[in-house]
Amino acid sequence: MVLAAIAAIFFLTPVASASEAEGDLGALASQCVRMSGPDRFNQGCVKVTGDSTDSGFFVERVSGGMVTEPDVRILCDVKVELFGIFANNVHYNAKGVAPCKPNITYFEQFPRAEFKKGSLLCAKVTYGSMATSEPACYTIPN
Repeated sequence: MVLAAIAAIFFLTPVASASEAEGDLGALASQCVRMSGPDRFNQGCVKVTGDSTDSGFFVERVSGGMVTEPDVRILCDVKVELFGIFANNVHYNAKGVAPCKPNITYFEQFPRAEFKKGSLLCAKVTYGSMATSEPACYTIPN
């Protein structure tokens, strides 16, 4: 149960809606999708922290990762691809490996740039060589 609460804090429940995020630097939003993995409940997730601007959404931080429960599992070899579209229509892409951690792990980037209104900022998560999630995506507010 504690893990469920921790997962909710980090990934599972959007902490702020797009409208709440407007004008509030540091607002957090998250989206998750189910995926295969080492336990009965596994999700690939994206977290976005930023602020609305006139031309888009200023993204301070974007993270992609994996959540698993109910058993305690050390998650290693979690590969993440982050992708989206900057406000100037240039494609954003970052790849990395999340550190080994129990039950919740994520790869974090700090683009500190504006992303295009209405576009998607996504994370595609791969666990080892066996399971890749569908992209978990956050829609940049209009």
